[in-house]
Amino acid sequence: ACCFVLVGCNGPLPDTNTTERPEAGSPHPEMAGTPPSGQPSEALLRLREKALDAKETYEKARNDPKLAKEYAAALVALGDAIQNAPELPRSTKFRQALQMFRRAVELDSSNQRAKELISLSESIYRQMNRPIPEKEEPSFDLAPSP
Repeated sequence: ACCFVLVGCNGPLPDTNTTERPEAGSPHPEMAGTPPSGQPSEALLRLREKALDAKETYEKARNDPKLAKEYAAALVALGDAIQNAPELPRSTKFRQALQMFRRAVELDSSNQRAKELISLSESIYRQMNRPIPEKEEPSFDLAPSP
């Protein structure tokens, strides 16, 4: 007779169709269930397109605060997703996300989520005894890991 033992089973899989905020370290909601494939996921590419569209729209009417807020929100969503994307190289994704959060605060000083993410990112750099990157223009490059 043969018998099978399940090792490491901790109960049912979590429900991925909830609207709850993800726990720290969990994937961005639009990235959930995306396996590392070496290439940016479709969800990540969609967020990048949304941010690039928002940037283009904002640049045509820089004095419109509504467009600035929309661009800032798109940067925060993309930066958050980049930071949590397993397929992107760790060596660049945290710097890239930090630059997006900083630009979002420049565009919309009331964006509390961007401020929280800047603080969190900078504290992680300090904990790792690494210098906090200087401010620079955000990059929208989603180069996969080699």
